[in-house]
Amino acid sequence: MRHHDGAYLILRRHDKQTKAKLTRSYLNLASKSENKGICEACLGGTPGHDWTDYRKRATYLQTMYTSRPYVGSSLPALLPFDASKPEYVLKTDVDHNFKGGWGRQLIASCVLTLADLGYLPGERPGASIKTKLENSWSNFHLWAKANGKTVHLQGFTKTNFHYTTRGTFPFVGCKFADTLVFLKWIEFVAGLNMGREKDESHVPLLLAMKEGAAAAHRFFSVLHSNSLWLCQEEATACIQDGRAMINAYMFLAHRSIEIGKPYFTNVPKHHQFAHILNEFERQVDEVCAPLVISPQAWACSMDEDFIGHVSRISRRVSSRTTETMTLKTYLVSCKYQELKNK
Repeated sequence: MRHHDGAYLILRRHDKQTKAKLTRSYLNLASKSENKGICEACLGGTPGHDWTDYRKRATYLQTMYTSRPYVGSSLPALLPFDASKPEYVLKTDVDHNFKGGWGRQLIASCVLTLADLGYLPGERPGASIKTKLENSWSNFHLWAKANGKTVHLQGFTKTNFHYTTRGTFPFVGCKFADTLVFLKWIEFVAGLNMGREKDESHVPLLLAMKEGAAAAHRFFSVLHSNSLWLCQEEATACIQDGRAMINAYMFLAHRSIEIGKPYFTNVPKHHQFAHILNEFERQVDEVCAPLVISPQAWACSMDEDFIGHVSRISRRVSSRTTETMTLKTYLVSCKYQELKNK
């Protein structure tokens, strides 16, 4: 869509992989083309570049924007953004990445791990998954009521945990806003059981859950409480908390493999999150800019909220004149707000 003073790029979910015609994307993981790479920004996933390495010294960081992730005419190549690295226009939404991505996997895996280890009240040896999830929800519900928290999810079930068989990797189907609430509860439960562990080997597990959940809250607290630009101190805090989040998750994933549980799966969203942190570090360490742009600049949560407002208006007008009346009603609302704020 063109505008008189610039250009806007509007992409729907998954358009980045399909409409842009990328040869390097996470879709390669589901095919025999895995060695082609899973990231449009780097060569992660190609031979010699492990995309699951999230350290600051990962080899794929040396390949950032060194080759194009497409062949021939592609959407990034057609946009007047950056001739040296056209794919740089394709950004990652940090909210979809964590709150709608691996944060949901973190929640489901932590809940099931705490239930398996007997750290949730009401757990008994040999209980079914269904019973464990029901007891976990009861515990969360009491905590939420005591702390004045509300969520949209109506309960923990095998269906909304996407855990129909014991061999599947669980993730909870919750709203973005619910993600941080559930993590706050996990931080509380893990912290509550620190010092009264049932086994010494559980100490690092509980600590990783507690620190990972707390780091996620601090990370998004900085992003949500600031504007488009962050100062050096705030950006550095985000880097530290982001590293703590992903390190805690990877530690828990490693321990789950050791005990034979299909929890804490490793997904391409972790790789994307690592790139968000790498961009933070590049601006702080290399550019040394006094202000660092927030990844919230590329988030689309506000856009989705706007769509919700328009959708609600459209359901309250005549179906025969939906388009006209929705626009008129919205304009009246905008005018009212303008007069109200004067």
